Amino acid sequence: MTEPRFLRQQVTRGQVARRQVTRRLGSTYLVVLFTSLIVTVIAFAGFQRLRIQEQDASMQRDWNESAVLASSAVEYALTKLGNDPDWRTAYADRVAGNYSDPLALGRGTIRWQLEDPVDGDLTDNPDDPVRIYGLGTVGSSQRVFSMLAWPAGSPLDALRSAVHAGGNLDVTCSLDVRNGPATANDELQIATGTLLGDVEVTSVDRPDSVVGTVTKLPVPKTMPSSIVYAVYEALASTIPPTDLGSGSDLVLEDALVSPDQAPTTGTVANPDGVYRIQLADYQSLTIRDCRIEGTLLVELGRYATLSIGPRVLWQPARSDYPALLVDGTADYSGEVMIECSGDLDEANTGVNFNPATTPYYGDGDNDLSDSYTASLNGLLHIIRGDVGVNLSDTVIRAPNKIRGCILADGEVRIDQDSILAADPLLYAKPPQGYASFPDPDNLLTNGDMENGAAGWSKLGANTSLITSTDAHEGAASVLVTDRDTPSTGIQQDITARLLSGFEVSSELWLKMADQQETVELVLEVDSSGEGVQRWVQSAAVDTDWTSVRLEHEPMWSGTLNYARWQIRSTASSQEFWLDEAIVQQSGEGPASTLSAVSGSWRAESVP
Repeated sequence: MTEPRFLRQQVTRGQVARRQVTRRLGSTYLVVLFTSLIVTVIAFAGFQRLRIQEQDASMQRDWNESAVLASSAVEYALTKLGNDPDWRTAYADRVAGNYSDPLALGRGTIRWQLEDPVDGDLTDNPDDPVRIYGLGTVGSSQRVFSMLAWPAGSPLDALRSAVHAGGNLDVTCSLDVRNGPATANDELQIATGTLLGDVEVTSVDRPDSVVGTVTKLPVPKTMPSSIVYAVYEALASTIPPTDLGSGSDLVLEDALVSPDQAPTTGTVANPDGVYRIQLADYQSLTIRDCRIEGTLLVELGRYATLSIGPRVLWQPARSDYPALLVDGTADYSGEVMIECSGDLDEANTGVNFNPATTPYYGDGDNDLSDSYTASLNGLLHIIRGDVGVNLSDTVIRAPNKIRGCILADGEVRIDQDSILAADPLLYAKPPQGYASFPDPDNLLTNGDMENGAAGWSKLGANTSLITSTDAHEGAASVLVTDRDTPSTGIQQDITARLLSGFEVSSELWLKMADQQETVELVLEVDSSGEGVQRWVQSAAVDTDWTSVRLEHEPMWSGTLNYARWQIRSTASSQEFWLDEAIVQQSGEGPASTLSAVSGSWRAESVP
């Protein structure tokens, strides 16, 4: 029997419907499956991204911490060396990649090594600077930083001088020397005029022309290392010579120079006010009509010359930096002339020399109505090469007073009536690089008197300190003479090395000229807490060499302004001799005999 047509049609439609439902279910499954896979992949990628981010963050954290540890390594080494007077010998092998053993700190380790930037030899000169390298390691990250450090001991004795010549000091006019002596490692030659003030020289051709005390130097005064120029050069911004003119005659004029004001448009302002000019062979540089609140470095080529003045107002921006450094070590480098004269006038130059960014003693404005008397202040240091190939002089003309210290290798010539005044602060707190490594066994400088009166000062306006060959030991002692009263005598500043609360022991040899007398050893201290205090001990001294041993125990609070070790008598003003003085203090020594050179930090390559 044939199946009705409408039934066949119903069956066919049902099958089709079932097939369509099946297809829909399969498609939905595939969509869900693929969606799940996509979500899984996205989630996995997200987790991987988080993992990579965590790894990057960890590596960045290690990188940053290794930098901190590298800095800490330098500071650790600075402290370690500063408290060990024998560090140059003890760590002589800690060079050329031979870092110290790792020391655990935080999540990593620190190591350090040393370098003598002068000649590579740590042991040959105690006054050379040292570069300290610090290596910090955290995980696989390593960083290296380095920093220069200077000896932070006794100031160079030449800083007591208003002017010091490494060779002869030639005076061809009248010279007024104040607050300190005029000194020379060779002869003082006075052609005409009078020198008013004290002098310390090897010899004098016309001693009757000196109105003051003449002290014969038994040995030359120590000059600073020539490396000081290279150290400050690394801290300086360079002034392009083309900014100062074309050809051979360059001029820096009508300019305000300071940390906030670069001297030329092509110069980058230096935060410490340190600027460098390099002169080619046969070039000359004149600096005039300027106010300089900073440090200038001038490098002279062959036959190159430098002239300063007139109408220059100058002082360093930082008290621990020199005002002028001249590198005249090139063969046949030319003359350096320093003139302090005239008035610096804003209206004439069209320059405001005391804007708000660089006020003059706190006074700043925006007008052109001010005028200033020219003055030079601070340390002016002229470095020369071998005498055999460099005969150029340093010439001084200072009708306006120069206050500070003119320190020049070679010959210095004064060829115009001049006033030179020493600045006691230069000796009390010397600029960086102008100190010598202290004797760890003696708070005094030149306690054996073999350098005459170097390091010592007179107690009393008219007192004279004369180098004598009548010595208890060695070749020299110091004769203390021309005393007005018993309270006058001899003294030395020991501010930098004295500590509060520790016993001070003094051993010395004294001899009176006329008769036995009681002398007093005085330790005078001025502090912010108690003001001026004096600890006094006395002992009898004969007309033969007498050993004196006394003790003090100073105590103060607050800031120590100064500390002076003094010798005076009690009954008469007779002269006396001093030799072999040793002052020691029990307990811990000074915090450090090295000081960091600010601005000398730099990143180094990892070994």
